[in-house]
Amino acid sequence: MTDLNWVDSMSVGIAEFDDAHKGYIRALKNIAAALDGGRTDEAARLCASFQALAREHGLREVAFLRRKRFPQIQNVIDSQEATQAKIAVLLGAVRQDVAEARRMIDDMNMAVVAYLLRGDINFKSFVQELVDCGESIDPSEADGE
Repeated sequence: MTDLNWVDSMSVGIAEFDDAHKGYIRALKNIAAALDGGRTDEAARLCASFQALAREHGLREVAFLRRKRFPQIQNVIDSQEATQAKIAVLLGAVRQDVAEARRMIDDMNMAVVAYLLRGDINFKSFVQELVDCGESIDPSEADGE
């Protein structure tokens, strides 16, 4: 499953968040390639970088959704926490059980797709509604409330 590629239909409508999601896919591919090449130290380093990316993205996404009063924010928080937990387990597995780590990467690829197709459908329509109402969807901007 490491041949997962970004397609525009995965977009949530916010470039910063799309870039992070693209980074998830790229990170999983790179970790898998390192494992396939027997480079477990590199895989562990890439996994730690992936964990940092996911943490930072989660914080920014949740902060944005809180400011915008996204009604299903708990679902996003739960998903972000689950992702962090999975990455922590993966980090241990890359050094101890390569086959298990590869299986986990495939599972995480599927989870990314499921999140983007299922979870972010509500997110996408929420973002589109913000745009239609003339609200900023730039996560770095304060709402001025």
